Amino acid sequence: CARKLRRVRRRAPAPVAPVFPRADTRPVDIDETAARLATVAGQVARLEGAGPEPRACVRIGGVDVVDRGVDTPWSVQAHVPSPTPSPERLADAVAWCRARGGHRSFRVSASVTDTADLERLGLVAHEALGVFAMPALRAKQLGVRTIPGLEVGPSRDRADVVAAYGGWMSDVPLADALLRESDLTSPSRRFLVGRVDGRPIGCALVWFAGGTAYLSGIGVAPDARRRGYGRALTEAAAQVGADGPAGGSSPDLVWMNATTEGAGLYSAMGFQRVDVHALLGPRPASEQAASEQAASEKKSPDQEERVPQVAMADHRLPVVTATGSQDAAEDEPGHY
Repeated sequence: CARKLRRVRRRAPAPVAPVFPRADTRPVDIDETAARLATVAGQVARLEGAGPEPRACVRIGGVDVVDRGVDTPWSVQAHVPSPTPSPERLADAVAWCRARGGHRSFRVSASVTDTADLERLGLVAHEALGVFAMPALRAKQLGVRTIPGLEVGPSRDRADVVAAYGGWMSDVPLADALLRESDLTSPSRRFLVGRVDGRPIGCALVWFAGGTAYLSGIGVAPDARRRGYGRALTEAAAQVGADGPAGGSSPDLVWMNATTEGAGLYSAMGFQRVDVHALLGPRPASEQAASEQAASEKKSPDQEERVPQVAMADHRLPVVTATGSQDAAEDEPGHY
């Protein structure tokens, strides 16, 4: 009997270990992704500009141009796609922005490698934003850190988002002007709010466009920073984005624009920088006046070298790197 029992034991099949899906750790193709997101950025902007006046969104010569309907220089904005349209088409888009922006001014977003034609139109770089991306499969498996007292979930209503968004921007009226009730019910958008003891202390916005999920508006109120809330909001938004819109197909890419301050945090989370977008606009009024005065003082070719020139070095694009303090990044993630 003992021999038979040993034989049975030897013949018993070994238990099969469960197979779990592995995260996609492959880096994204930088050139391909950069070109794709230059175009998708315009599709996201159209979602922001959709709606009745004062919002507006049109396409001019293949360039998406929008007005978000608020009194800021970035309210009116054009997004240069890839491949870059002809100089004539860019000029038409810039002309629309000038007319629409008026006293508010305007901005044109383009890859730093595609700004030459815009500079010939008299625009200068005011800011540079890194473009960070991650495969959606990997974003799904980021995990959301648990922080005692912090609750991250869907927004309850418009007032909830306005309080959180305006709180971290320190500008509730601007948040109130940017958000409409219809935005919260749009299938192309999701809103997350972070709460501590029931108080909204931060938020994250997710946009679905072009088969991707775009994260924006992530921030934490000044008095609630340095506690990891910003990273938790980013992780939650990445997972929501990777899941896709309700009833729609799941995106294959999660991405964001980010300032230098947030670069270290996003790289540590696994996002890869694929491009840098320059935000160009008219020359500041003070520099424009100095340039015009210098031009009027030109009297002869001999004097031309002595004419003060506007220092273009002032407009060099800041380098967006993956360095810097992660604690500082967690204070305010640095999304655009």
